[in-house]
Amino acid sequence: MDDTVPDRSEASGAADALSVEAVNEAGRIEALCGALGHNLLVSEAFARAAASSASRLVSIGAHRLRGVETAQELFTLEVADGRRHRTGAMRHLRLHAA
Repeated sequence: MDDTVPDRSEASGAADALSVEAVNEAGRIEALCGALGHNLLVSEAFARAAASSASRLVSIGAHRLRGVETAQELFTLEVADGRRHRTGAMRHLRLHAA
């Protein structure tokens, strides 16, 4: 057997593990939406891959995801008037805090 040809079962297992990791990361980011007061958050990797939307994505800084040691930079969408997408609860808090 030629050692330069990867075993299909190994390649499939690696792809499955990557898919599970991506789904877990997406769930952890989604869980932060409410806590950080945003309707939409995306990872830095997603922001880099979304080249056509780059001008509308704004960083909200680095945040720790549950179960992940290193903080990750997260992004949200900026709406046309320069504001960031926020949940209704956070908008309500901002209005009444002023």
